[in-house]
Amino acid sequence: MSITAENIKYVYSEGTPFRTLALDNVNITINQGEFVGIIGHTGSGKSTLIQLMNGLELPTEGQVKVNDTIIGEDKKKLKLIRQTVGLVFQYPEYQLFEETVEKDVAFGPINLNLSQEEVDLRVKEALESVGFNYKKIKDVSPFELSGGQKRRVAIAGVLAMKPDYLILDEPTAGLDPAGRNEIFQQIKKLHEKSNVTVVLVSHSMEDIAKLVDRVIVLSKGKIHMEGTPKEIYSQAEELEKIGLGIPQIASIVKELRNRGFNIRPDILTVEEAKEEILKEVRRRNV
Repeated sequence: MSITAENIKYVYSEGTPFRTLALDNVNITINQGEFVGIIGHTGSGKSTLIQLMNGLELPTEGQVKVNDTIIGEDKKKLKLIRQTVGLVFQYPEYQLFEETVEKDVAFGPINLNLSQEEVDLRVKEALESVGFNYKKIKDVSPFELSGGQKRRVAIAGVLAMKPDYLILDEPTAGLDPAGRNEIFQQIKKLHEKSNVTVVLVSHSMEDIAKLVDRVIVLSKGKIHMEGTPKEIYSQAEELEKIGLGIPQIASIVKELRNRGFNIRPDILTVEEAKEEILKEVRRRNV
């Protein structure tokens, strides 16, 4: 099972003076169970790409396939595609509208014509999967919650549809540090405990470095780089050429190496840096 994009091109405003090539010959595969990060400068094609994965947009050229279904080949299957590939947009809490958290999360499953028993089960599981106590939260108004909590309720609403793939577009945009940590901790737990495939679009190099298994770097509508976080962030100069940075700790490690510290270049966390620096200090003191 996978999402596969083959030779994708996507053009906005075709046939007008405003024609824009948003994606140009993109080929990617997202395998079941992966945690993939997509990064790129504003306008690189990230949002367009994930909308193609969900069937909200259809490619100008090429094809996107979810499992064994080519998106757009049979328009009757688009509803199934959108259940299979759950897409959480930026600021999803703006879509909350019901009087209680439980009713909001139940909205999607109810529209699948499921039994009340199955709807109730899905709502409970979805809320618990993002870290809520179901009994304590179910009757609360979503508008009484903090920003991070609202965001988690919105994500639960997508999870209640039981997607195989969960795509998150800047899920912590606008949140304070506590809210950001809250969201990312729950996403990480969700991926570790379930079989859901996660695709994370983010501008935060630190968050991508900590969370994902594989990074796809987009630039000007093309795949510029692809690899593990360590492989990608060890190429700081290349990332800087396309307007991207590297995690702060990676910048510090780079500067220490420039100053003669014999430490690994692929460090991405404070814990790794601490361990390597202590090793180097001990070597120097021998």
